[in-house]
Amino acid sequence: MLLLARCLIAAAYALAFAPFAWAQPWPAKSIRLVDKLRLLAVVGAERSPLFPDTPTTAETGVDVAGESVFGVYAPAGTSRDIVARLNREIGRIMQTAEARAVLATFAAEVVSASPEEFAAIQSRDRERYGAFIREANIRVD
Repeated sequence: MLLLARCLIAAAYALAFAPFAWAQPWPAKSIRLVDKLRLLAVVGAERSPLFPDTPTTAETGVDVAGESVFGVYAPAGTSRDIVARLNREIGRIMQTAEARAVLATFAAEVVSASPEEFAAIQSRDRERYGAFIREANIRVD
């Protein structure tokens, strides 16, 4: 990512999609890339609470969608009771000030979902990205 940042600053590239964490202090050089680069928009359905004055890509008229989704998986066949308890406890922990502070260092937001909601997100993304992969004829070598 540092190479991409250098290329943007040197004007070798005019535009890039980069993680929110770039707007945080840059650990290697103790600089804020946002001081050198301009955040044009955030990708997502709504504005980020981390950058409330920055429009979404949809607000700028650009049809781009995408987000990083992280989740916890259990082995197939894990009982519903255990899955429900894990979901409840992980959700509770993720709402703590300590967890939010750690995630803020990565410019990440906590969004909790039920196992069913998470499965729906996974299904939606599989369809969306699967269609793109098929249309672009992307293959693993």
